Amino acid sequence: MVGFFKIDTTTNQSITAILPNPTVDTLYLFYVLKNSRKRILGFNIGSAQPHINKQIVDELLVEFPTSKPEQTKIAEILSTADRAIEQTEAIIAKQQRIKTGLMQDLLTRGIDEHGNLRSEETHEFKDSPLGRIPVEWGAVPLKELCHIKHGYAFSGEFFTEQRNENVLLTPGNFYVKGGLYFTKDNTKYFTGPIPEEFILSNGDVLVVMTDLTKEMAILGRTVILYHPDNVLHNQRIGKVLKNRGVRLDLRFLALLMNSDFHRDSIKATATGTTVRHTSPEKLLSPLVPKLSFEEQARIRKRIESIENLMNCTSKELAKARRIKTALMQDLLTGKKRVTPLLNDTEVVHG
Repeated sequence: MVGFFKIDTTTNQSITAILPNPTVDTLYLFYVLKNSRKRILGFNIGSAQPHINKQIVDELLVEFPTSKPEQTKIAEILSTADRAIEQTEAIIAKQQRIKTGLMQDLLTRGIDEHGNLRSEETHEFKDSPLGRIPVEWGAVPLKELCHIKHGYAFSGEFFTEQRNENVLLTPGNFYVKGGLYFTKDNTKYFTGPIPEEFILSNGDVLVVMTDLTKEMAILGRTVILYHPDNVLHNQRIGKVLKNRGVRLDLRFLALLMNSDFHRDSIKATATGTTVRHTSPEKLLSPLVPKLSFEEQARIRKRIESIENLMNCTSKELAKARRIKTALMQDLLTGKKRVTPLLNDTEVVHG
């Protein structure tokens, strides 16, 4: 890890301070070392506790322009890219805080038929096991609204990493911050016989019931499936189905099951030590608000509007990171020069 500090500090053991000589721009050196991190890690020593030593760093060969003004200009450009990334990350963090507060409000007060957020000053509320809620709402165990179907124990002998049209859904496909993701490292495929009832459909609501992390980061995480291939309903994954006769907006249901008060209840009742488990019974036991189908849709649309905004900002962040990566590759290898950006005095003195 390479760090750049603008405050007085000192080093501890296992930390080396690298001081540039007068002909090297400090910030430029920071970016050079940061860009060389993978190469440095390739020289790590030890197995139980991998490490590098001073000699490895001292003997690292790097390319750099001899002109200090050129080094400084490169560092300025990369710093500008870093600031853009930091500012976008701050916007996303702010949007996440807004979303969290909005969900808290919407799932405790709701939206009336005129699109207004309810309050006790303008609407009638009542006491309930969930606290004060609008008089139009009820408080019921989740099992009154939906039930959960277990996944199938697909035989491990037919698992493969070779891509085909049958994707085996696992807890490892659940993203900590919500949604599903599939990469080369976390995707398994299946080549054996498949019971038709365990082929999932886009739009299905799925919940993960096993978590390997101590923090239970994904336990109880609920998603809606969207994938171009056949996705198989594997064990340890629950499929959430609405009860007969219940009008339930499934996307609202996913928001409800992902709410802090619901997931906190699931974590509190989890079993196991190294591997944490929950069950359909525990997932369906917590009390939740019961409200009209029309209000479910209003709440869901309001939350989705800020999620769409967050998705746009996340795309901007990904773009900024790609630009930064390309800039580092081009500028720190000399593929593209910044000399046209320097004035004549800088070029002469460089």
